[in-house]
Amino acid sequence: MKRQNFKTEGIILGAKIIGEKDKYIFIFSRDFGKMKIVALGAKNPTSKFTGLLETLNYCKFDLYQGPKSIILTEVKTEKNYKEIRKDLSRITTGFLITKIVNDLTEDNHPIPGVLDLMDQSLEEISKTKNEDKAFLIALSFILKFLDILGLLPEFRANEFRESEHHKARIEKKYLKLLNYLNKNPINSSDNITITKDEEIIIKNIIKDIFETETEKILKLPI
Repeated sequence: MKRQNFKTEGIILGAKIIGEKDKYIFIFSRDFGKMKIVALGAKNPTSKFTGLLETLNYCKFDLYQGPKSIILTEVKTEKNYKEIRKDLSRITTGFLITKIVNDLTEDNHPIPGVLDLMDQSLEEISKTKNEDKAFLIALSFILKFLDILGLLPEFRANEFRESEHHKARIEKKYLKLLNYLNKNPINSSDNITITKDEEIIIKNIIKDIFETETEKILKLPI
């Protein structure tokens, strides 16, 4: 492969230690989709990357295509969604978004709209201090993301047939809610109030849809 320097921007999905000093950094980038890049010396406390490669950070990356790996040369944090990190509920919801993107995307496969959707969702989670609203934002993200991937089944106005995919019929009010969250902007969840019992039902519906369509396990915050 031809060696070259290039740039991109994206959100960090996670990291993995390599040996004693280095890390793999997994990002979802605007230009290349999901990428695995090598941050040499990143585990060293004196590394120039210290504090910059946290999961959820939105960064600009300077990269070098080596013979076997993509090497990180410089990184600049554009956003760290710091409000998300202030309580367990919000950071769990934020990590859910990064995990879903990591699980359902392939390396080096750009998907238009996904990075902006992640950014909008994390921004809205940062703004809210309401646990229920954070859940609805994550729910909206899941629906929109599955829709982008072509994995979201059609929600009919009056029924969602058991024989097609799923374990049980979905009541009309929940179909309306799913349609509303999918078709409207992420911040439209501000207009919705649900009870704890309704939240449990919605979680089960989303878990069923997600796992049926993707054949992957979805662990939603309790």
